[in-house]
Amino acid sequence: MKMKLKIKGQNLKKLVDIVNAATYPEIRLHFEENRVWFRRVDVANISMIQVELSKDAFIEYNLEGEPYTAGLDFGM
Repeated sequence: MKMKLKIKGQNLKKLVDIVNAATYPEIRLHFEENRVWFRRVDVANISMIQVELSKDAFIEYNLEGEPYTAGLDFGM
């Protein structure tokens, strides 16, 4: 699996703002051929959020091989 991504700063900021506003400090990002996405359910299983970024949100988006998943923790 080979991946090279460059994201526009404003799009990365929007993603981080969404995660912080939803109080989900940990997410699992899924990298697929044409998009990056995550889905998160709150601890009480009352609400869910799903966010997708198309490859057009990136300056460079090159993913070779199988889809990839990465865990991120924004709660510092």
